[in-house]
Amino acid sequence: MRGILKTCLALALPAALAAAGCGGLAARAPVVDDALAASADAGIDRATLERGRLTYLRDCGRCHTPVALSTRDEAGWAAILPKMYEKAYLSREESEDLAAYVLTASRSAQER
Repeated sequence: MRGILKTCLALALPAALAAAGCGGLAARAPVVDDALAASADAGIDRATLERGRLTYLRDCGRCHTPVALSTRDEAGWAAILPKMYEKAYLSREESEDLAAYVLTASRSAQER
């Protein structure tokens, strides 16, 4: 039942953000486009990045306003993410997906 609820929330969140005009939050988490997917490390596919983005949008805002991923470099995110996994009660898969997305998007933003 919990999995079904998470799936429903994950699918409904992007539509709800758009409908509510919450573009500020979505703008902090870049969409997974071809360029972002191409910049991911070997073994990280587009689906992983998409799940990580949804986790970022869904879970990181429960305790605080998610910051733009460009505000920290990879080392900065790598240091803080493990603490956040615990606080957000993320599963191992959610944590791995989130790390893949955040680190990829951060690196991509730093390269610009």
